[in-house]
Amino acid sequence: MLSLAEYATVLAALRHWQRTVIVPAPDLESVRSAHPNYFEAHAPLDAAAIDELCERLNLDEPPKTYVVVADRPGDSIETRFYEAYAMQADAQTVLDAIRSEQPAWRAAVVELEVHG
Repeated sequence: MLSLAEYATVLAALRHWQRTVIVPAPDLESVRSAHPNYFEAHAPLDAAAIDELCERLNLDEPPKTYVVVADRPGDSIETRFYEAYAMQADAQTVLDAIRSEQPAWRAAVVELEVHG
């Protein structure tokens, strides 16, 4: 899972690669030989394939943030603990620890969609 900044960087890098490497040198073998560490087993994508990949990335669900929220009993407004995670598994680990250490606390993982 990517953060919004990582997501934007990947898209920008793909477009930059497409404009500066693929379009000026449509011979993919020359690109492959210029960047052997990346294209030993597979040929680089051509301009059309990069367009399709960027389109798929743009259509995917936006990145999500998982927030662990925990309240002490009796506190209806003041949140005692909250922390955000990009990975649901990380948030679940923290939630499990809170439930183990503070069994009386109300705690949950809230999933938030991040929109640019």
